[in-house]
Amino acid sequence: MIVFDKDALSGSAISWVLDLIKKAYKIDLEKSVNDSVIIGVSADADIRISKQFYVDLFNKSTFNHQHFFSGIPIIKLADGTPDYISSIFYIVNGFQDYNNTESLNKYGGYTAKGSFQLKFGILEKDFVKTLIIKLIKQINPTLKLPFNRAQIFISHDIDSVYGSLKYDGLWALKNGYIIDMLKVIFKTVLRRPPWFNIDTIAKLESDHDIRACYYWIVQNGRDRFGIKNGDYKFQSKKIQYQLTKAVDLKNEIGLHKSTMETSFDDELSVFKSEINHNRNHFLKMNNPQDYRHMEEAGILTDSSIGFSDTMGFRNSFGMPYFPFNLETNKAFNVLEIPLQIMDGVFDITNSKTGDIAYHRIVDFIEAHSTDTVISILWHNSEMTDYAYKWSFECYKKLLRYLYESKFESVLPSELLLQYK
Repeated sequence: MIVFDKDALSGSAISWVLDLIKKAYKIDLEKSVNDSVIIGVSADADIRISKQFYVDLFNKSTFNHQHFFSGIPIIKLADGTPDYISSIFYIVNGFQDYNNTESLNKYGGYTAKGSFQLKFGILEKDFVKTLIIKLIKQINPTLKLPFNRAQIFISHDIDSVYGSLKYDGLWALKNGYIIDMLKVIFKTVLRRPPWFNIDTIAKLESDHDIRACYYWIVQNGRDRFGIKNGDYKFQSKKIQYQLTKAVDLKNEIGLHKSTMETSFDDELSVFKSEINHNRNHFLKMNNPQDYRHMEEAGILTDSSIGFSDTMGFRNSFGMPYFPFNLETNKAFNVLEIPLQIMDGVFDITNSKTGDIAYHRIVDFIEAHSTDTVISILWHNSEMTDYAYKWSFECYKKLLRYLYESKFESVLPSELLLQYK
């Protein structure tokens, strides 16, 4: 059995890490040892952890990774001994982002700039998995990770359905594609713009045994900082028809929380059915407040944790998790499904850049083909035959690869059941 003080600040973190491993890898470390294993801050503990780390963290004196990491992204004891439990706790929960404005882009989304992942060259590495493997060996050297095949979580943020006339039309005009420009204009006049394509996307994915979550934005216009939100009326018959077509093919629906000052409750009330899944617009997160607001509104899953400018693991972990609440000393009731791959970070403008993006994504999937939930976001606006033609071609090739490789697609509600 594993012995530790569950009432102390460090005890709640130890319990959270053990539960993380149990839910992610189905390994119950507390039941895996016959003799007692003592984890704690005392010198006679079998596995020692840093007392100072928890004093700093829970007192909110600092969240900056430069304070905790020196030389390598692992928290150490005073004598240099690695503290894997505290490192896992700090990294997975993304505490480096708390009170951090250095890494924000103009929309409020987190970039790789200023992150310890960029500093230590581990943007595309599931670094926490390596720490968990080391921790498991400390507790029970005979245990190993199960190496289950990776699951694929596909999603689409429906930011715009009417932007094609501006982007596709201007692209066609600049490149002298007069026929394409006329097609865009003609389709727009007929009130079936090229980005009004959710039913087409759902059918394409269904043909490849893929189901996805479609995140819809219900607020229009710009917020007080000038950030643009949706360009469609969510409650209109045409939008509801598109939504129904996606649901009919066994896809799921989520809220794409706007950057407006409206609450989660206000925006969720627009939906005709209960919605439990969310992704924040532009991946703009304000934690821990956003998790608290999601929890209060009944949101059960979120997928906003990802770098806005590059592919990789923003929290260096490839599995979903329940974030820790420093105020209540326990986990939030919101399952975070981290985002690793997003179309916009690749700048696909032609067949060459499309091929480069495709091979980078496939290499990433192959490198994390076990014990990972690989989350891929592709916008409906990048799935047409005009300005984003090569992005669409890249995505279609990716669907064929996933289908031929027999990867299982998974939905937020299914992940909730797995983590229940």
